[in-house]
Amino acid sequence: MSPAALGSKYLVLTFAWFLLLLASSAVCATPLHAAAQRDDAAALKRLLAESEDVDVLDARGLSPLHIAAVKGRAAAARLLLQHHASATRADAQGMAPLHLAALGGSAEVTRLLLQHGALLDAVEPTHESTALHISAARPRRDCDVAGVLLEGGASLDLKDGEGRTPYRIAMDVENAPCIELFRGWRSRPSHQDLADVCPAWQGQVFQNSYAHSRPAHVYSATGLFTPAEADLIIQQVEQQGVDTSATCSTDNKTAYERYLLKDGVVEDVAWEELLAVVAARVHACVPPVLHAFNCSKCVQCTTLVRRYRPDERMEVPAHRDQDAALTLVIELHPAEPAPASGGLYVQDGRDQSARRYTGMLAGDAVAHTYELLHGVSLSCEPSSPGCERYSLIIWFQASTEQCATGRPAWVHDRKLQLEANLGDFLEAARSKIGADGADQVDEATARRVLAAHISENGRLTSAAFAAALAALQQSVGMDHTAREAKIEDNLQRFLDAVRVALKRSDVPPAAARRAMQAHSNDEGDFADSNGVVDTKALVEAFAAVQAELDDAPTAGRRNNQA
Repeated sequence: MSPAALGSKYLVLTFAWFLLLLASSAVCATPLHAAAQRDDAAALKRLLAESEDVDVLDARGLSPLHIAAVKGRAAAARLLLQHHASATRADAQGMAPLHLAALGGSAEVTRLLLQHGALLDAVEPTHESTALHISAARPRRDCDVAGVLLEGGASLDLKDGEGRTPYRIAMDVENAPCIELFRGWRSRPSHQDLADVCPAWQGQVFQNSYAHSRPAHVYSATGLFTPAEADLIIQQVEQQGVDTSATCSTDNKTAYERYLLKDGVVEDVAWEELLAVVAARVHACVPPVLHAFNCSKCVQCTTLVRRYRPDERMEVPAHRDQDAALTLVIELHPAEPAPASGGLYVQDGRDQSARRYTGMLAGDAVAHTYELLHGVSLSCEPSSPGCERYSLIIWFQASTEQCATGRPAWVHDRKLQLEANLGDFLEAARSKIGADGADQVDEATARRVLAAHISENGRLTSAAFAAALAALQQSVGMDHTAREAKIEDNLQRFLDAVRVALKRSDVPPAAARRAMQAHSNDEGDFADSNGVVDTKALVEAFAAVQAELDDAPTAGRRNNQA
């Protein structure tokens, strides 16, 4: 027997021994581990409601999800993932849940893990094997897991620590089902080299209105999905219908969207197959963009479809996707050009005349980071077929942990937040102070004042931005008394918005005024220095009103009269 074949046999024995260890009685396992091993959904629901750590480890260094993965407990795995169990965390031996699902032979658990951000080509340290290598070397001769991995975009060309491909291992251990699968897969036209399958990505550079010291990059590709594939996604979404109860955070208007995946959790089992198809294409074709944005290990965190119609919604104001590390937008409709139909645009600065439309058609894709100022605007005849638009939107996070929290890592980096906001702050300060005092506002002074208003965890609200701006203005003799008058000018508009958002007609003007005083900017409104709605400040103001209403007794502890 050749040395390579002996090595593959040793690999099989190693994994077989590991399975025996996992099959042994749990050592110091928690109730969560025991429920996961039994696939006891009822017990898991109760325990997860009480537990603070869904990834708690037992004495062997295994989490409940590790147990569910290797045992093929699909119901348990689904519940744990819905409660944000890590799909990438390795056990004490360096095996991630995906490796263990491949070892245990569960295609269903493998599919669930991929839908929740498992890394397809991650390697375990002992043999430097991917999940596909492991599936080829399983002691039992089947290849269901390998099929799921290949559909998800796993590579047949990666070699393990001994230089073996999955196909070589399957040959050495005489795993006939995998040999047949791998041979057939090689001949499929849709799985040739990526250069023959995936469209080329083209880069463009735009003004970065968020951090002026560096440009904002955008990458676009023509035909990431075919028009037929795009139409199929629309049909499946319309079978359930879009959600008309949720509002868009940019302007508090009805969103007309349908979430398929939200913060790493599949919204409905009906979406699992569709999400698998989308994930496979993304995994095959998007890595060059992820690499370009230094986001190679980023995971798909949230996936949704948005609809735009003349009788529903025609515009999303210019904004930044500040709760995502990376955004991928795939146009689903229209399939043919429609004159002056608008669509997704990129905006340089606050001037609307600086909008540049992407001209996307069905299947085309655009990728950008949180720094890009962009929006959607349809300017077309209502009867035009191109006036109705659908977009598939995918938000990436740096890890499954950050996906679960809904906040990317950069938000919590105080130094990065400071430098990212400095350009906007300096520009706004000089604009408001005017020519007479602008020369007194140097970068060092602006940085020092801004640093005093950013929290320790890097949080900078619009209210803090406005407070820092007011402090800087006062330092050069500016009179800030006009803010209260501006708040009064904007109060009724804000009050109307609050009553709609909270679905309460009894919101008192005084409560709305206090929220505006705490959270509005120096102009007494909720627009940032680019004239774009600051959605976080607006939501914080809504929350402040809600909190005050919740805290107040029936009679009211405050005088809430106007």
